[in-house]
Parts: sequence; structure tokens; C-alpha cells
Amino acid sequence: VILGFVQELADGIEDSTPEQKEAVEIINQNRITLLNTMNSIIEFTETQQGKLELNITEFGITDLIDKLDKNIVEITGNQNIEFAYGKISSSLKFETDKGKFESLMNNLIHLISRVTDGDKIYFSAYTLDEHLFIISISDNYASTSDELNNLLQQLFIDLKDPKEMGISKLTAHITSTLLETLEGKFVTLPTDNGKIESGFQFPIKISKEHEIIPDFETADESIIEEETQVEPDEPIIQDEIEIEEEVSEPQFDEESEPTSEVNIQDAIEDLENELKDESSSLEKELTPEPVIVDDKLDMSKLSCLYIEDQVDSQILYKVQMKGLKDIQCAKSFEEAAPLLESNKFDFIVMDINLQGEYNGLDALKIIHKMPGLEEIPIIAVTAY
Repeated sequence: VILGFVQELADGIEDSTPEQKEAVEIINQNRITLLNTMNSIIEFTETQQGKLELNITEFGITDLIDKLDKNIVEITGNQNIEFAYGKISSSLKFETDKGKFESLMNNLIHLISRVTDGDKIYFSAYTLDEHLFIISISDNYASTSDELNNLLQQLFIDLKDPKEMGISKLTAHITSTLLETLEGKFVTLPTDNGKIESGFQFPIKISKEHEIIPDFETADESIIEEETQVEPDEPIIQDEIEIEEEVSEPQFDEESEPTSEVNIQDAIEDLENELKDESSSLEKELTPEPVIVDDKLDMSKLSCLYIEDQVDSQILYKVQMKGLKDIQCAKSFEEAAPLLESNKFDFIVMDINLQGEYNGLDALKIIHKMPGLEEIPIIAVTAY
């Protein structure tokens, strides 16, 4: 329904208001996110089954940059993000699988945008020598922040569980699989000013005889015979796990599990969990917490302060509660404080998880201690 009828909804509304257009755009962005996730799952499944084939062609970095710049909002799911240029070698051309390389860049940008607080993503691409080039996706112009560098180090070098860093396990695994398939690796390089720049190193020409990751259940028995001797009663799956470790595919399972024991069923379960998170986020945006009032109460005489750090939710709340006399919005308690001092509100709706120094619970306690606001109704909402 989401994938098929969003465009019908957009085209079917005549003389739509700016708020309605904004709401349709929010739904459309979530549709794109869902479609991209499902496409990634298909590619991941083919990789796990040993069906991955590379279509190697030559293309220039400028073609890729134009696509990323145009689609940055769809890639990140953030309307306030800006695609910015770092160090670019406009003449850079290389041979690789164009479709998979673009998919990898989309995944990396999406991942990094989720763990950084800035409103810009800086993209750099330049040659390292005649055989290698570097792609850098960072939160600073000339270098990578220590926080982002440490996170990428833990994710791609230390192979830390991505869930501990607030990253989707499925997204992290797909990204690592594509990175290895395209013969890339995470590296850190010193800059001229003594700082550190994180990046991803790729060959100018990818190997024609690229080794496809074998299927767990169809690995050649002759390869198994070359492995280290094991006890007779040891399960055959252990041999296959050792083979997979020779391929050095990074895995992100719990420490108590073998590192290569990621199968298609695990991927499907992770996808279901990720889509549940997306659904909860979308439900929060499209269904603001209703204000329960007495039937005899005239809502057209009430004013409300809505404290919410997501602009999309603010817009949708205004649409849903347009019967109120006045609605003012703030992204944080720090932004709301001057409004509380200069205006009189009948009630407050506030998100529990806020930007800034104070969360919703802290803000609630402070507001009820402010003169004249001791008894003001505060409706706390959360997506959890």
C-alpha cells in the first residue's frame, strides 16, 4: 500500500495546502527508505548465496557526485541535511561495478548521517597513487571529527557490535559486505594540519577475477580437506566457518556466536526489526498525541505550546490540531523558555526525547516550578 499509492495520493489532492504537501512528502520519503532497504536485502541475499556477479565498467567520480547531491535527502531521510564538497579530483576515473559502488556510497552516507549531529555531509574523492584512490565521507571539511573516526574504527576495524553504537545491524552488515566485495577497506590518514582524516580506500581497477563468497551449504569439499585437522566428532559446519573466516568477511554477530554465522533468516529478522523501528517513527510523525478535552470545551479558544525537535512532527501536529486558537513550536526546552515567559498557554505537549541539555522529564519538572505554570497541563509523548 505504501509503495503503490503514495503517488496516487499526491496527485489526487486538488488545491492541497502547504501542510498537506509536506505530509505527502514525508510519507513518500519513508516509502523510498522502505524500498531501498528491501533492495539492499535482495543484494545481501545474493551475496550470501554466492550469486554475486560484478559488472565492471569505467566511470568518473563527477557522475557519482551529481547523483549523491541530487538525492541526499532521500539517502539520509533528513530534509535538513546538506551535501557539501571536500577535496575532489574531478578527473578521477576508476573501474568497478557502478551499481554496487553507488549502493555502497548510499549506505555509507546514510550510516554516517545517522551518527553525526551536524547538518552537512562532506564528500571527498582523490587519488592516493596510480593504483589507489580514497573516498572520505565526514562531518568536517578538512578532517574527520574524533567521535566519527572512533566510531568508524570500531565498526570496520574492531568489528564491534553495531547495535552497541546505535546502528542497524542489518545496514552495517550490508555495508561491510559491499565494501569487501569492491575490494575496499577503511583507512585513516594524517592531514597537513596534523589532524586525522578517515576514508575508504579502493583500487583504480578492481580485480577481474573477483572471488565470489561461497554459499555456506555448497562449499567445495576439496577446500575443506585443505583446512586444519579437526576432531572426527566435530560438526561439519565448523569447517565451513573456518573457510568463511579465510575469506575474512567482517561479521557483526554477538561474541558468543561464530563470526560467520549470519544467514538469510538472520537478515530477515533484522529487516523486520528495522522496519518496526521505521514504522514507529512514521507513526509518531503522522499521529500526534491527541489532546483529550471535555465535550463542552471550545478548542478554538485554547492555545498550545508544542515542544518537539522534529520539524516534520511539528507540521503534522499543526495540521491535526488546526482547530486550536494558537499553536507555537519549539525544538528544545532552551528554545521554549522565552515563549513560556512571553506568552500564556492553556496546555503544553512535549516530546520526552529532546535536543539540548534537558530531556522532556527534566523540562517538565522545571516548567512546573516556574511562576504561574505550577498547574499547567503537560502532555508528554514518546515513540517508545
